[in-house]
Amino acid sequence: MPSSDILILGAGVFGVTAALALRGRGHSVTLLDQGAIPHPDAASTDISKVVRMEYGSDTEYMALIEEAIPVWRAWNERFQQPLYHETGVVLLSREPMQPGEFAYESYRNLLERAHRPQRLDSAAIRERFLLGTRTFMRTVSSTQWAAIARAHARWRRLPRMPAHEA
Repeated sequence: MPSSDILILGAGVFGVTAALALRGRGHSVTLLDQGAIPHPDAASTDISKVVRMEYGSDTEYMALIEEAIPVWRAWNERFQQPLYHETGVVLLSREPMQPGEFAYESYRNLLERAHRPQRLDSAAIRERFLLGTRTFMRTVSSTQWAAIARAHARWRRLPRMPAHEA
């Protein structure tokens, strides 16, 4: 396949990963963004993005994530500051899981693909996560608290939409 000269506008997660993939395939790539890379105000710059394998009955998407996670881990080894933070995912429900529902199908597919999801009843959830603010605060690192505070400050600055009336 002949190589091409490619221009990518936007150096967020998708722009940077597209540029890396295209360069890896031998193309000449120019990546432009309106500011520094990574841009401090870009939506893809903070650590609040979720990479998860739980996609209900969609095993094709789960397979893509299984392929992507080792790449994220490899990038963490390559760069000075980690880009990918594995913190886990919690799905909560008031009712027991039922076949055909998102949580049930996600759980079933995780088991079938040799992952180890944990099922917790309400007592185990209270014991593990909701013992009180002091316990919760000890489980969250100072870096995570700083990210939470920055995200909250940004959220407070967003314009408010009028309430929808039904």
